[in-house]
Amino acid sequence: MLPAYLDEVIKTPHLRQQIEASLTGTSPTMKNISKPALLALRQQASQLREQARRQIEAALLGQDCAAPAA
Repeated sequence: MLPAYLDEVIKTPHLRQQIEASLTGTSPTMKNISKPALLALRQQASQLREQARRQIEAALLGQDCAAPAA
């Protein structure tokens, strides 16, 4: 998975809910997520072709790849 695409996907509400549910730790500033919990996150990944298209489109428009497409 392309890093810029992962950055975009990890911010989606569906994935954020899974992350929040998997966090451990009692301090608000010291939350952790285990490797098994991270690997268990479920998000339908686009094909690399779609990810590459988004990066190319963003580069041509001079935008950050992680910015949502309009």
